Amino acid sequence: MLSNCAALILVQNDEYFLSYTLGSTIGLFEKYIVYDVGSSDSTKNILNAFVDQMKDSADFVVRFLPDCPPKVQGVFRNSMIAEAGTDFYYLLDGDEVYPPASLQAIRENYDEFTSSGRLYGVVWRTEVARNLKGKFSEIRTHHRLYHRTATWGGSHPGEYPIIKQEPNTEFMFSKLSNIYHFHNTDRSSMDHLSHKRADRKNKKTYSPGVIEEFNLLEEVPILRKPIMNFPVNPYLQELQAEYANANG
Repeated sequence: MLSNCAALILVQNDEYFLSYTLGSTIGLFEKYIVYDVGSSDSTKNILNAFVDQMKDSADFVVRFLPDCPPKVQGVFRNSMIAEAGTDFYYLLDGDEVYPPASLQAIRENYDEFTSSGRLYGVVWRTEVARNLKGKFSEIRTHHRLYHRTATWGGSHPGEYPIIKQEPNTEFMFSKLSNIYHFHNTDRSSMDHLSHKRADRKNKKTYSPGVIEEFNLLEEVPILRKPIMNFPVNPYLQELQAEYANANG
C-alpha cells in the first residue's frame, strides 16, 4: 500500500470500466476520494458497492454532486486534495485498469519518488483501441502521482496544474508501471451525456501510433468477467463470452 497517498477520482457516467478500475487497485491506496458529478448510469451503484467492499481495506469517501460545466469540474481537484489530507495523491481515472505487474512496479518505485523531492510521478500508459482487440503501438508517459502542493486550474478535461510540469520536477516510474486506458471506446451507455466525451472521440485525440492486435484478457486478467454483475462495455462483453467458451 502507498503510505500517505490518496487516490482522487472524478467520474461521470463510467459504468463500463469503473468497477475494474477500483477492483484492480484494491490494496494500493489507503484512501479514495471520489466525486461523482451527476452520473445517470450505474456509476452511483458501483461506488456504493465499493464503499461497502473496501470498508476494511481503505477509507473510501464518495461525494455525489450535481452535473456542472467542465470549467467548474476542474476546481474539484483542489477540493479533493484538501479532503484527502495526505502529502501525496494519485489521479485515478474511471477508464484506466491496472494489471498486477503495474501495481507491483508502482509500489516498488513509490518510496524512491516520495524521498526524491520531485513534485510529479510519471507512469506509462497504453491506449486500447475501440474494439478492445487492438492497442496503439506508442506507449506514452502520463502524470499520475503528485505532491499535495500541486494544485489545479482550468477545466476537466483540459485542466492543468498551477505548478508547471517540467523535467526537473518529474520522477519517472519504470515501464512496468504500464496501465491500460480505455479512452477510445465507450465508457458508459450514457456516454452521450458526458461533457465533451463524444467530441473527443470524434476528433481522435488519443491515437498514438498504429493499432496492433493483442489479447486484452491475457494482459489484464481482471477483465475476464463482470464484477458484481455491473454493466460492461459491449466489446468487452464479447471478449468475455469468447474467453468463457474457450476455457469451459
